Amino acid sequence: MIAALPYAEQKEYILFDSWPSASKIIHACLTKGMHVICAIKTNRIIYLNGERMPVSDYAKKVPKSEYSCVKAGSKEYLVYGTECERNKVGKVKIVLSYPKNAYGNPIALHVFIAQA
Repeated sequence: MIAALPYAEQKEYILFDSWPSASKIIHACLTKGMHVICAIKTNRIIYLNGERMPVSDYAKKVPKSEYSCVKAGSKEYLVYGTECERNKVGKVKIVLSYPKNAYGNPIALHVFIAQA
C-alpha cells in the first residue's frame, strides 16, 4: 500500500497505531520521504547509548522526577522524551507516557515514536 504512494514533495506525516509499526512499514514510509509518528508496543527493542533493551525496561530506569506533567482535556499524563535508535529505522524520538496516577505501572505505559 505504501509503495503505491508518490514520493512526498512536502513534509507529510503518517500517523498510525502500534499494531502496524513493524520496522518494514516505518522504513517504507521513510523511503517515500514521509515522516512517521506512531505508537509502539512496550516490548519493542531500542538502543540507548549502545545498550540494547526493551522500551519497558528503559521506562523503569527513568525516575519520576524526569517526567513532565501535561494535561489533555480533563486528564493528566506524565511524559518523558529522549532520542534512541531502532533497528532498521535508525534514530528516533521516543515519548514514554503514563496516566498521572499510574507512574511505574507497566500496563499503563504507552510509547510513541517519531523520526529524529
